[in-house]
Amino acid sequence: MGAPPAGSSYGYLVGGVFIFNLIVGTGALTLPSGYAVSGVVLAGLVTALVALLAYIGVTFVLECMSHATVIKRSLLSKEKDINTPLSEDLPGERYASISTVSYNGDGTEGAPGTVAYGMDHVELGAMSEIFLGKVGRYLFYGILLVYLYGDLAIYAVVVPQSLNRTFVNNDDGLDVFGITVSTTITYWFFLACYAAFALPFCFFNFSNTKYLQLFTICYRNLAFWTMIILALIWIFDGDGDESTVELARFKGLPSLWGTVIYCFMCHHSIPGLVSPLVDKTYVHWLMGGVYLVLVCFYSLLSMSAMFAYDPYEDISCEGKEAAYPCGIDSVYTYNFLKYSNKFVSYYLTLFPVFTITTNYPLIAITLRNNMLHIFSWGEGSSWEHNRSHVYSALAAIPSFLLACVFVDVDVLVSLTGAYAGLGIEFVIPAVLIYYSRMKMREQFPGEKPANNPYASPFQSVFFIYLMLGVAALTLVIVTLNNGVDFYNWIDSEINS
Repeated sequence: MGAPPAGSSYGYLVGGVFIFNLIVGTGALTLPSGYAVSGVVLAGLVTALVALLAYIGVTFVLECMSHATVIKRSLLSKEKDINTPLSEDLPGERYASISTVSYNGDGTEGAPGTVAYGMDHVELGAMSEIFLGKVGRYLFYGILLVYLYGDLAIYAVVVPQSLNRTFVNNDDGLDVFGITVSTTITYWFFLACYAAFALPFCFFNFSNTKYLQLFTICYRNLAFWTMIILALIWIFDGDGDESTVELARFKGLPSLWGTVIYCFMCHHSIPGLVSPLVDKTYVHWLMGGVYLVLVCFYSLLSMSAMFAYDPYEDISCEGKEAAYPCGIDSVYTYNFLKYSNKFVSYYLTLFPVFTITTNYPLIAITLRNNMLHIFSWGEGSSWEHNRSHVYSALAAIPSFLLACVFVDVDVLVSLTGAYAGLGIEFVIPAVLIYYSRMKMREQFPGEKPANNPYASPFQSVFFIYLMLGVAALTLVIVTLNNGVDFYNWIDSEINS
């Protein structure tokens, strides 16, 4: 997944690589399709706008981390217990009244009335409880659970779909001993095989994923750059097709918006990514640089696809030379199913299989651990020793059941980004920064944001309202669009 190994520390370069690789995931494979249906200029502007809004949210989370660190240290100073782990979740009411004596990182008290800012590992769940109380804590974890379930659903669909597209080349199905097996049955077969392989790992804990992550990072980056280079070669050879590339198609905007939101998601992982940095002085610049690189990378991947391959022709490529794709598929790796070099073809089309298979148990375990933390069912009862197994099953199995009947990856990515992603990327950071600044003003009157080296450069309340306003507008537009699509689907099913 690109996250740093536990207990590690690193500088800005390594930290930037970890953050970049955490954010770039399977969602990026659906971006070229989103660009194709939205138009190159409109899609580029949307990507830049969402990246800016996502970066504002990141700076809000970083400032909240510094505020939470100050409050926790002040509380520890008041209680004279500096050995309490700073990442430990404490009851919300304990933060109601804290000392204004600052607590320095070396265990000494700072000058009276001053604030010693720091940035310790305080997770978003703990920050939500500190600044929003128990209601905020449950709100955050509720949104996080929906997001993780959405992630798992996407993974559960993409893997068997990739295997189906790779090994079952005939749309009519697979011939097995003279019997034609439909692509739906083969999809279910691959799904069952994937579930049988992945589910057992979801019931365990992973203590060291360093080499697994290294394999995933190398495989993923090589695959993405291979797709970009192949598209650029096709363009520079004069075989590209830009005749149907449109500047803007507003009909595809709602779907693209949710997909782009999903592609810039990292806010729930920021504490774990930033805490190991040896020097956090320029952490805002680091995150800004990463987001700038992401915009360039996503744009290069998607625009090279648009100008290389006709985005509006039938992807089946009937009547075309089979060596190269002639359309942009919903998952970009499928474009290379018929590439002349079979090794490259299999490497790219099986890319989601290898990377997602290694990530699925990790996401399921994360979901299970959060469920164990939120829900008290089974505690203190005869079932307590089975709690972990029950929540492991509740975390891992529903996504496979959903994948049996719901196979549209574009829609899954869009819905996950437009709803759960919207909450984590826009709503939670905006609400947290509003109440954390309010608490800091109450506990440290006269303290100026300029004194905090980790303060967001977006101090005006306008940016908070901007984030919430965009979130509300997005929610309305995407919901209406999904409602229309659902109505059209029902209507078509009835008429057929």
